[in-house]
Amino acid sequence: MKLAKIAKLAACFAVGGAAAHSLGTEDGAAAHNKEFSMPELVRQTKLPSQWLLKGDATFEEGRIVLTPREKTKGGVWHKKSYELQGDFTVEWALRARGHTEKSAGGVAFWLVTEDTAADTGLYFGPARFDGLQILVDSDGPLHEALTARLSDGSKPLTREEAHKNTFGSCIVPYKDSDVPTMVRLSYDSTRKLLKVQIDHNVCLQTQKVQLPSGKYQIGVTADNAVTPEVFELLKFDLYNVLTAEATMPNAVAMPQPKLVLASVNQETGEKQVKETNPLERMASSFTNVDIYKKLDGLEGKLLANDVGELFGHVKKLQELQRANTQKLDMLLENIQRLTRKSGETGGDNFEQFYQFDSKLEQLLKEQQQFKEAAKQQASMHQAGPHVDDIVQKLLIWMIPLGLIMLVMAYYTFQIRQDIVKAKLL
Repeated sequence: MKLAKIAKLAACFAVGGAAAHSLGTEDGAAAHNKEFSMPELVRQTKLPSQWLLKGDATFEEGRIVLTPREKTKGGVWHKKSYELQGDFTVEWALRARGHTEKSAGGVAFWLVTEDTAADTGLYFGPARFDGLQILVDSDGPLHEALTARLSDGSKPLTREEAHKNTFGSCIVPYKDSDVPTMVRLSYDSTRKLLKVQIDHNVCLQTQKVQLPSGKYQIGVTADNAVTPEVFELLKFDLYNVLTAEATMPNAVAMPQPKLVLASVNQETGEKQVKETNPLERMASSFTNVDIYKKLDGLEGKLLANDVGELFGHVKKLQELQRANTQKLDMLLENIQRLTRKSGETGGDNFEQFYQFDSKLEQLLKEQQQFKEAAKQQASMHQAGPHVDDIVQKLLIWMIPLGLIMLVMAYYTFQIRQDIVKAKLL
């Protein structure tokens, strides 16, 4: 399948700044493809033998200088083809020095098929190519920016056409800086997710690019047009998997410079300042641009978050929550019912015990009254000793009887409590 057919699906930017899903990856060190890498150029005295310099490019002091002088072009290509079989990650560090103004020059990374024409008409790379190009330049509508494009090799691209046929871009301030710019390109073949990061911040990403398996040529080229701008390649690493850095969540969006448009009211002389961007300055109608930006941001968030999977997880959590709520309601109802029954039974037992206690107390009082009455009668009638004997005998029988009744009351109360506990269990 030609890549341009797939490129028709990539009709919009996939702007970074949203959360991406973490993927299971292998150890990056174990998957490092040293054959297609130049990890420590600063320690090398010459270019690795598997790489080939073209044009004016030179190897100087641990770096590849693609455009060493004014009006120069150069590139570095691997001598063999890379076998693309699935996921991969490419990291390279570039630096541009000696020029700060807008120019027609730029530096490009290429991942093109073997049958790509070997011309050098586009930034000293093939103008007619079948594959992927990642370009960093200042000649487009966003000025200093990174852009990505696909082509099927059916026709050559000019620089003007290249800037129109992009599927993603972001602003990158790279000119005349002593600090290198780190670019990371990663491709997840399972999710069809292509992502470009600048200094660990997401520049662009999309799920509408599919790179077919096969053999590809890899290279980096540069052209400084008529300026003295020096493009340097300081590092190049290729991994046969998605590295941990490539799968980091997109928690921080890449900062972008903002433009301010100042206007003066001719009638009042009042100065008004409005924040704008390059797209708005190019547009003939601000309404269309606003709609485009909203759709662009919405698609980027949808692609990055994969909301379908999130909805599935949320639905499962809701079902679990409902089930747990029902169980808790049933448990609470049972506890309330048992507590209510326990309270009613305990109240009845205590009430019966209090009634028995009051009856026993009344019986003792009546016994005491009977004893006092007997004594008074004996003293009044001077009764014989047989009256006292009768009273003593009654006391002998009544006291044990009262104790027996008290013990029976206690055991009756205890048995009822045990029955209640057994019902609760």
